[in-house]
Amino acid sequence: MKILVLEGPNLNMVGIRETETYGGISSSDQKSSIDAWAKSKCTSLTFKNISEEGSIVDCINDSAGNFEALIINPGALSHSSFSIRDALKGLAIPVVEVHLSAVHSRNESWRKQLITADAGQPVISGFGFEGYKMAIRFLTNS
Repeated sequence: MKILVLEGPNLNMVGIRETETYGGISSSDQKSSIDAWAKSKCTSLTFKNISEEGSIVDCINDSAGNFEALIINPGALSHSSFSIRDALKGLAIPVVEVHLSAVHSRNESWRKQLITADAGQPVISGFGFEGYKMAIRFLTNS
């Protein structure tokens, strides 16, 4: 199975910023580990990190013709982007939304509302990068 893992703003900085929330292992090291694990499950991952909202929407819209599933972590845009929500809602491939932190347990009240989750896909929150593996297991039924 070919899966796109699409990450939004600042997720490339994991391991550097807010290590008390996101951990101290770099995003690239985490992705390398997940990619190796996925390959052992006969799953091909493509990771993209995009900061601009419109470019994320374009990537979502283009994913259906190129991938069999999408894992998305929109980052902070999950709390504000109706355009990402609408793009997800119109997508014809399976989607799982992943958040590294437990967004509903964070101190900031605005983090508790996930506009993008309103598109209807399963949401995994609070398991760090293990959430990506959980999403892959769900999507591949393994």
